[in-house]
Amino acid sequence: MSCKESLERGVSLIICCYNSGWIIEQTLNALKEQIVKESLHWEIILVDNCCTDNTVELALRTMKDCDISFVIAHESKAGLANARRRGISVAHYDIVIYCDDDNLLSERYVNTMHDLMRSDSSIGAAGGMGIAEFQAPPAQIVVDNIGNYAVGSQIGHDCWLYGAGVTLRTALVREVYNHQKCYLMGRKGNELLSGDDTELVMSMVVRGYKIAPTDDVTFIHVLKAERLSEEYYQRLVVGLYRPIPVFEMFRMVINNVPFKVFRDKYLLWKKAYWGSWLKFWRSKSKDVRNQNKALLAPYEFWGFFTLWKIYREWTEIKNNHKKLSDI
Repeated sequence: MSCKESLERGVSLIICCYNSGWIIEQTLNALKEQIVKESLHWEIILVDNCCTDNTVELALRTMKDCDISFVIAHESKAGLANARRRGISVAHYDIVIYCDDDNLLSERYVNTMHDLMRSDSSIGAAGGMGIAEFQAPPAQIVVDNIGNYAVGSQIGHDCWLYGAGVTLRTALVREVYNHQKCYLMGRKGNELLSGDDTELVMSMVVRGYKIAPTDDVTFIHVLKAERLSEEYYQRLVVGLYRPIPVFEMFRMVINNVPFKVFRDKYLLWKKAYWGSWLKFWRSKSKDVRNQNKALLAPYEFWGFFTLWKIYREWTEIKNNHKKLSDI
């Protein structure tokens, strides 16, 4: 497999920031400690996504007199996905690593990810293992579900990776952003809707590329105190589960499951829900209604026809890339 776009060989590391003054110095210092072979060209791109604190000032001070190529790009449109788009638009190299502002990459992360992607042209995305660093005692529900914070091994993930430390091919990411409708826009301010990174990785898989999770390198995920409460976790869960119907469409496309399988299931739930209103004299009608309302809930945010559209678009992408690989 190959990407048409010609880029210099190397790594562009992108950090998207929104008021990251509390952590950016640690993040950049970890990058300055990277052990990278002399032949590997790489750069750090910090995207200022509507920061109102001293993120940029601290970043410039930290990188002063550093021999690593460092540039600051500004994105006035709020939202993580918009910041990621801006970063990739100015990247010089053919491999990109998205490093979250609260990720401290292990010293061989850049070098290892570069070598891994270079070893097999069919790899579309790779990711390391996350290790949590708590800035306050976490609620038990956080500890019990720590994987939702991009922590732990990714070995066994079949078609998705953490957005934290994810490594991709620059030309492929640009292809997705420039020629594909993206439905998940990621976190924006206090809104915790997630999934733009998962959609990006799945877009690699639907094009016929594979993913490569590894435990050979790690990143420390610094979790600030405000993210460790039960209240925050409940908000996080909403953002994590809302994109699930989109991912379901993707899995159906990858596994060649016809859309009518979802259609029949959806209509069955709808029929049971509305039919229960006609059976008000039955004691179980309310239970039936509530049960089917819960089953339908994840799909109501998107709507049946939007999901059908997503399924068709990804099917077309898959078929087009299959034809290209057969040439």
